[in-house]
Amino acid sequence: MSCPNPRLVQETTLLSIIIISRNQIETIDRCLTSVQVATKAAGLDRYEVVFVDSKSTDGTPERVRERLGKDVTIVHLSGHTNAAIARNAVALPWPRVTHSSSSTVTWKSVPIS
Repeated sequence: MSCPNPRLVQETTLLSIIIISRNQIETIDRCLTSVQVATKAAGLDRYEVVFVDSKSTDGTPERVRERLGKDVTIVHLSGHTNAAIARNAVALPWPRVTHSSSSTVTWKSVPIS
C-alpha cells in the first residue's frame, strides 16, 4: 500500500480507524455501523477507515466497499497472515490510530482528548 503524505494526513485526519478481517461477512455490518455511530456521537468528522483483509473468500471486502464506497481504503494482504501482520501492514505514522477486528462492535463512544 502506498501511504499518502503523512504530513497532509495529520493536518486533515483526526483519527485513523483500522479494521482487520478475514471471512467476517456475518459480523462486518455491525462493526461498520458501530464505527459510524460512535464517530458521529463523538462529533468526529475528520477520520478515515482502513480495512485490512487477510485473504477473505466470503465477500467481506466487497461488503465493506459496498457500505463505505470511496470513504474506505482497502488493503488486501497476501502470503501468510495473522492479526499482528494485518495490524502492522498499515502501521501508520499518525498520532491517533485505533485498531479493531471485524467482530468488534463499539457500543459506547469514548471522548478523544
